[in-house]
Amino acid sequence: MALVQVLGRRRARRGSGATALVTGAVLLTLLLAASFAAGALTGHDPALTDLTARFRPPTAEHWFGTDQLGRDVFARVLVAAGTDLPLALLGAAVPAVIGIVLGALAGYARGWIGTAVMRLADLIQAFPSYILLIVLVFLLGPGAGSFLVGAAVGAWVTYARLVRGVVLRLRELDYVRAAQAAGLGHTRVLLRHVLPNALPQAVVYAASDIVLALSYLAALSYLGLGIQAPGIEWGQMIAEGQPFLRNQWWVSVMPGLAIILVGVAVRLIAGGLERRLQR
Repeated sequence: MALVQVLGRRRARRGSGATALVTGAVLLTLLLAASFAAGALTGHDPALTDLTARFRPPTAEHWFGTDQLGRDVFARVLVAAGTDLPLALLGAAVPAVIGIVLGALAGYARGWIGTAVMRLADLIQAFPSYILLIVLVFLLGPGAGSFLVGAAVGAWVTYARLVRGVVLRLRELDYVRAAQAAGLGHTRVLLRHVLPNALPQAVVYAASDIVLALSYLAALSYLGLGIQAPGIEWGQMIAEGQPFLRNQWWVSVMPGLAIILVGVAVRLIAGGLERRLQR
């Protein structure tokens, strides 16, 4: 009876995990798809200015209102999704890949390789990640490439420490020792027997890190260090609307709500992955 109850709870967790995962993925997919058809969906050119239509509140014609230049805010929010979402995904994926590779090497090889990787991680972790990101972007210049470099340099450490800890534990297990005793090369043992079992935790963390990457990108654009005009980005839109927030709130609030929506979708995906990977 107890076994049946345990199995039932596991099935329920996996089922709820699948629902959350699909819901979050659908939300992100719809938002990304809408970004490529913003003009057709809204009937407005996101770059077209019309000073006679400036600061119009949300109506049936302009769902999210217009900004200080008469541009349709809804169209601009959708177009910005095509900038923010891919960059946020890359901003989480690039440091994840770097950290997983270095962490796996540090945990499996140990010796001077592991020591060198961990000392480098200690050095980078001595600086707050956001300050490090701002400094690197300031030195390299505003833009998407600078953001990705800054995100990679500052964020890989967490993945490296996470994967290294898991690999250190896995390499001592019997099935890994058996593979080594059978004459399999270190690369094959690491790639086929160790790393696949170390990836799930890193994948869940990377999914959660998408929100952090998005917030960093928006903050950089808000400070003028991110995506530059004529590019459209949510943080940039929030900054442009801030002087008018008291009376024309929609100019800043609507892109802010888009960031919140992405955060909810990503949290659903991360939570769904975590529950699905539980055994």
